[in-house]
Amino acid sequence: MNGEKHRGAALVELALTLPVLLVLVMGIIEMASLFQQFQVVQHAAREGARLAAVGESPEEVTAAVLNLLSLRSFAGTPTIRVEEVTLSSYVESKVSVSVPLRTVTPLGQFVPAFLGTFQPTAVAAFRKEG
Repeated sequence: MNGEKHRGAALVELALTLPVLLVLVMGIIEMASLFQQFQVVQHAAREGARLAAVGESPEEVTAAVLNLLSLRSFAGTPTIRVEEVTLSSYVESKVSVSVPLRTVTPLGQFVPAFLGTFQPTAVAAFRKEG
């Protein structure tokens, strides 16, 4: 008789905890994906700044950055800015890369913080050689 009272308890517990567990797992997957995409953007900015510091033209730097960004799928077109900044005793090559990041899970339907677009900007600067 006691077993009949608790027969559906496991099913009810699963029904209550499964949505929370799924949102948690999707959040982990989404954050890892966004972090990986931003790492690619940061790497592209650093590589572009390094190339600019050793004397490559802005067109070559932009092409190299676009080539690195093409290795990963993003949500939109990247914005790349290559500039030289003159400081007191040296010149600095600075590259800014901004691109909208793509979400990979439908988590935005459940958690509003993941609903918008994420468009971080990575900036890298190296001292210009020569």
